[in-house]
Amino acid sequence: MQVHMQNAENLSPEQIREFLESSAEIEFGGGGRWEVYAWTERVLVAQEFGCQGKKERGVIRAYMEKITGLSRSQMTRLIRIYLDTGSVREKPHRRRQEFPVRYRDVDIALLAEVDRAHERLSGPATRWILKRA
Repeated sequence: MQVHMQNAENLSPEQIREFLESSAEIEFGGGGRWEVYAWTERVLVAQEFGCQGKKERGVIRAYMEKITGLSRSQMTRLIRIYLDTGSVREKPHRRRQEFPVRYRDVDIALLAEVDRAHERLSGPATRWILKRA
């Protein structure tokens, strides 16, 4: 079952406390990553998270953890990103270092053909045959 909350980011701190107390046994889960990040950003902006006192920030954090289903450490990371940059965005994916291509597809096909012709000898034996040729 899916429930959509309208204007969930505009609740007052008292309403958030009441919600947390009344929904203690209910578990929520966020949608996709982009939805969770966008909703988290809207709540942090609407609640003016950086200007709140420690007690209110704790209530807002607990509320966001409850609604999104994220852990405390995940929510801390998102809040830190918001406080540092002013928005909650996913970091762009960095490509991992790739090794340079040593053999082309043609080379691999020729090596497989030689291996098949010599009835699958060991690697050093195949290398010796190729050296002699």
